[in-house]
Amino acid sequence: MKPMDRSYKHRDLFDAGVRALQGFGVVGEAYRCPICCSDYDARAIKKDAAIDYRLTLEHAPPASVGGKVVALTCKKCNNELGSKLDSQISAREQFFRFIDPNRPDPKPFPGKITLSEDPTITTNIQISGKIGSKINVRAGKNNKPSHLSGTREKIAEIYLSQRSFNGKISVPTYDKKRAKLAFLKNAFLCLFAKFGYTYALSQPARYIVQGFLEESDFDVVMLQPIDGYENSILVNEKTGVCFVGFGEFLLVCPWVNASVPKYAEACKNPDSFLGKYDTLYPFEMPIKLEAILDNRLIKKV
Repeated sequence: MKPMDRSYKHRDLFDAGVRALQGFGVVGEAYRCPICCSDYDARAIKKDAAIDYRLTLEHAPPASVGGKVVALTCKKCNNELGSKLDSQISAREQFFRFIDPNRPDPKPFPGKITLSEDPTITTNIQISGKIGSKINVRAGKNNKPSHLSGTREKIAEIYLSQRSFNGKISVPTYDKKRAKLAFLKNAFLCLFAKFGYTYALSQPARYIVQGFLEESDFDVVMLQPIDGYENSILVNEKTGVCFVGFGEFLLVCPWVNASVPKYAEACKNPDSFLGKYDTLYPFEMPIKLEAILDNRLIKKV
C-alpha cells in the first residue's frame, strides 16, 4: 500500500510545481524548492517522508499574522528562515499592536519589571493590553519568591501612597533588519506563486534570495501608504521593477529583466517608478502557482 500524501494542498502545489518546471524545460517529475533550488520527487510530500527529505507548506506572509499557503519549500528552508526571519514579522506585529490604538490588542507577552527604588529586584511578569488603554500586569513564571514578594510590596506601597511609578517594564521588540528581509522573502514567494520558475530562477530573483539567505546589508524598500494596491503585483518591464503589495505597504523587487544597477536605482527613488507600471496583477490569498510567464519565457536549465 502506497503512503498517502501529507495533505491535498501538498499534492496540488507539488503537481503545479512539476508542470511549471517541465514547462521551463526540466525533464521528469520534480519539484524545485524556490529558495534553495534543491529538487524533490513525490516522496517528499508523503506522510512517511524522511524529516530531511520533506516539502512543507509555506505561508506568505507568515501564518501568525494571517498569511496563507502559497508554495512548498523544503523543510530546511522553512524552518531556518522561519525562526530567523519570519519570526520577526510576528514580533513586529506584536510591537505595533502594543503601541498602535488602531490595531487589535496584542497577545499577552512576557516581560520584566524592575523598580528604580531597588534595581536588584527583577520580576518576570505577563503583560496584556496596550499603551493608551488599560495594561494588566500579572506575575509570570520562574520568579524567586523573595523577588516576587518584594515587588508586590513595593507596588502596593506606591499604590497606597499615590506616588508615581518609577521603574522599567520591558515591551515587545523586534529586529528591524531581519523583519525587512523577511518581508522581502515573502514578496519573493508571492512572485514565485504568481509567475513560477521563470521568476524564481531568474538572475534578479536569485540576487534577492541571496540577500535574505545571507542576511547581507541588502537595501529592502517598503512604501507606505498603498491604498488601492493591497494584494497586487505591479510590473514595470521598461525599468525592470515590480512591487508586491501586502496589507500595509509595497515591497520593491526586481523584475525578471532587471539589472542590479536598475534595481539599486529603484530602491533609491522608488516613488518615481510607482505610477509607471505596465501591468497590474491583482491576487487573492492564497495565491495558486499559475506560472503565467513560464510558457512565454521558456529556458533550459
